[in-house]
Amino acid sequence: MYEKLKKLVYEFEPTKESLLNENEDVYPMGQTHICPNLDGFRDLWVMPEHKQWLLDKINWPVGLEASIEISLHIDGAGFYQQPHRDLKPTQSPAGYGTLQLYFGNEELEDTGAWVLDRYKEKAKQIPFAENTAWAFLASDVSWHSVDKIDRPINRRSFMINVRHRTNRLKPEHLHVAKKTTPPNHLNTEAKHNPRKWKSFRDHSRVDFCITTYCQSKCPTCPRTNASTLELSDFITLQHMPFPTWFSVIDRVDWSRKEIQFCGEHGDPMMHPDIEKFILASTERAWITTVNTNGALRNKKFYQDIYEKVEDSDYGELSFVFAIDGLTQETNEKYRIDVNFKKAWENFMTCVEIDSRLTYWDFLVFEHNWHELEDVIRIAKELSVSLDIKVNRGEYALLTSDEGKQHVKNVLNIDVDADDQQIRDL
Repeated sequence: MYEKLKKLVYEFEPTKESLLNENEDVYPMGQTHICPNLDGFRDLWVMPEHKQWLLDKINWPVGLEASIEISLHIDGAGFYQQPHRDLKPTQSPAGYGTLQLYFGNEELEDTGAWVLDRYKEKAKQIPFAENTAWAFLASDVSWHSVDKIDRPINRRSFMINVRHRTNRLKPEHLHVAKKTTPPNHLNTEAKHNPRKWKSFRDHSRVDFCITTYCQSKCPTCPRTNASTLELSDFITLQHMPFPTWFSVIDRVDWSRKEIQFCGEHGDPMMHPDIEKFILASTERAWITTVNTNGALRNKKFYQDIYEKVEDSDYGELSFVFAIDGLTQETNEKYRIDVNFKKAWENFMTCVEIDSRLTYWDFLVFEHNWHELEDVIRIAKELSVSLDIKVNRGEYALLTSDEGKQHVKNVLNIDVDADDQQIRDL
């Protein structure tokens, strides 16, 4: 296996498109590339036993959710690394670790990484020798460096990075009314500013709109004419052909990205081939997310699709349910023509299968703010992540002083602020 892997590593021809650190000071010496599939090597680290071995190897904190990403590091003459500790805000201070697999020979033994002490003094050198590896959990004292290499080299190594999936605030950082104080296991955070991306390669999530069909007539949705509640004139009803979508995504390395099916003009669960889209995505991306109003398909569909994804043993599948009420009456005031009973049954099916991968989106309107505390309570009891957004559109806008004060008391957000207010529970 090692010889086969080494051959593949050295046969890999890097391209500018695969380069991850073009703008760093070490370029073009230390070049980090998105990992090619390399005959299943990347997939090995998704297997539970291999992932757990790695977490144990680096003493990963118990109970901290981890995701793994893999890249190929290529070093040339002149390569060096200043003292650094691989623990940056972009890499999550809650958890970050690395396993590095070396491909080289004894001639390069003196060019390995130096482990530094807390004063950045050299303590130990890890030889860059063939078929060796070193692993560490990043901390405020885990500094390391590499001396400048003066001779011509073409050495390659795999960087298998372990990151904390989310960087959430602790429950005590969120002000909530006493009767709805989150339990100890609940992580919460407030989101205010959207991420700003420099290029496509920076995106960690790509959203696909695969259909313009939807059974609902949500008044502020772009596909709905707000005055007539009928389909907007600019919408043409159509489903994206699966082969068309597949021909695009099959040429992209998704190992570092999330595929999302949300779309602004339709519910992805309306697509007759949604199962094909989901399975093709989970075979390629670390996680596939599907946003839906919940009342499409049935309990058996969700049970079957999770079983099929589990059998593929690669990426994870999550569903985001947009449910804006606890009864048919309140939910259908915005989610018009959505069967609440069916939506709730499908939601609960996913909760029972895996609550960690089930999300609940709740929009606050003038007609449903009184359900807010019950929504939070139920989400906590079910151990699902809950995104609460205050509606900013004109339809059913939260205008009453009583409603605004209630939302402020429960969520500690300013309803009258200009920006979108979100509480992620």
